[in-house]
Amino acid sequence: MLTGSDEEAALVKAMRAAFPNTKHLFCMLHCDNNVRDHVTKAGVQMAIKQELLKLLFGSQGLASASNEGKFDNRTVQPRHCSMYDSTVPPPKVTYLNALSPKS
Repeated sequence: MLTGSDEEAALVKAMRAAFPNTKHLFCMLHCDNNVRDHVTKAGVQMAIKQELLKLLFGSQGLASASNEGKFDNRTVQPRHCSMYDSTVPPPKVTYLNALSPKS
């Protein structure tokens, strides 16, 4: 069984309490909006914000990967992101831990 929500903390906590043996997923639209809000508040330049949102939520973005192979092929590497700061190593992301919200 899967449950889903808009990342509202109290709802996520209640779903985990009510359905402890399920995976909980977040709505892609709400995730897009949350990332957009966070990078805007952080003062990220418009061009970088647009590229980040495309890499995450675009038609060929991480969020639309339907399986582990596609996700891994879409994982951002510094050479694929023209505005990526190559002095900062990219985080290690896997398909399965990207599907699950952090506790």
